[in-house]
Amino acid sequence: HAAGAEHTAGDPHLKWQERLHPDDRERVAATMSEGRRTGAGWEISFRHILPGGAIRHFQAAALVERDAQDNPLRMIGVVQDITAQRLYEQQLQEANAGLEREVTARTAELRALVAELQHANASKDAFLAAVSHELRTPLAGVLAMAEMLASGVRGELNPVQGRYVAAIDENAR
Repeated sequence: HAAGAEHTAGDPHLKWQERLHPDDRERVAATMSEGRRTGAGWEISFRHILPGGAIRHFQAAALVERDAQDNPLRMIGVVQDITAQRLYEQQLQEANAGLEREVTARTAELRALVAELQHANASKDAFLAAVSHELRTPLAGVLAMAEMLASGVRGELNPVQGRYVAAIDENAR
């Protein structure tokens, strides 16, 4: 429309504004008004409510064409239905949220498993330390006896006895 033209409710060019989602009306009006006032191009997304109540998403971009005196002559632009894109974005967000929940749950499971494994490892270390201590005490006695026998303090060993004492010493170590 030419600048200064009055718009009525029956103006077919304004029917699209009547279908604007109530939450988007003020933002769309402000963006368009600013574009007309400054002559700057603009881009905005908004929702339309169809007669059956379905909501469609649109993306609009426009430039304001001006005359030699810098008065707005007309807006030239495009409007694109981006409902499918918004649906895909919503599905992607939901899938990402689901994945985030799964990652959080799996991370908690893995942390619990790590804690359990650390506890098991500490228990194993304590068990091995106890077993090692319990084995060293009698083995020390066995090694001392084998050393004493091998030294000949109680008499000379025959070759078979020497092999037995050497086997005791080697296995005890």
